Amino acid sequence: MSGGGTLTDNGNAVHAGDVISLADLNGGKLIFAPAANANGANYASLTFQVQDDGAAANGGIDLDPTPNTLTVNVTAVNDAPAGADKTVTALEDTAYVFTAADFGFTDPIDVANASGANALAAVKITTLPSVGTLTDNGNALHAGDSVGVADINAGKLVFAPAANQNGTGYTSFTFQVRDDGGYHEWRSRYRSIAQHYDGRRHVGE
Repeated sequence: MSGGGTLTDNGNAVHAGDVISLADLNGGKLIFAPAANANGANYASLTFQVQDDGAAANGGIDLDPTPNTLTVNVTAVNDAPAGADKTVTALEDTAYVFTAADFGFTDPIDVANASGANALAAVKITTLPSVGTLTDNGNALHAGDSVGVADINAGKLVFAPAANQNGTGYTSFTFQVRDDGGYHEWRSRYRSIAQHYDGRRHVGE
């Protein structure tokens, strides 16, 4: 077999000269698997000869005398994008407005495909901050909610700390990024929020 990938029969690697029974073919046991994240036209090929059940007695020929070529094209699919952990800093008693850049979106596998990398489509909130509130367009978010990139770009994804609180590692939440490649994939990441003291003294401090 030329090109990439592997050819197996019932889980065992196939070698040149091996015979694959009709039972294995009908049983779906002859399988080609491309290498991870690989694709392309004419990705791999193999030559084969078919054999009938008429036997070769009395000078008969049961094997196709001319090898045939089977070419495998592998169509690209949408691979998972990646986000990135990050710590952002806001002032005490001041809301923080997230931007798309805060989520570190990249599409490192699809960038090698002919169609190129996909773009950020949405951010899924997988866990909420333990303190403060996270809202989209003024509405409280819940674990599992998704925020579209349009809302993020419009400044609608906002974190508001509790009144008069601050500190390094003040709170955090986890998220997953989604791309616009059609079959959406998610990758989990972590977002930490630090609150800086605003320089004012509050009643009770």
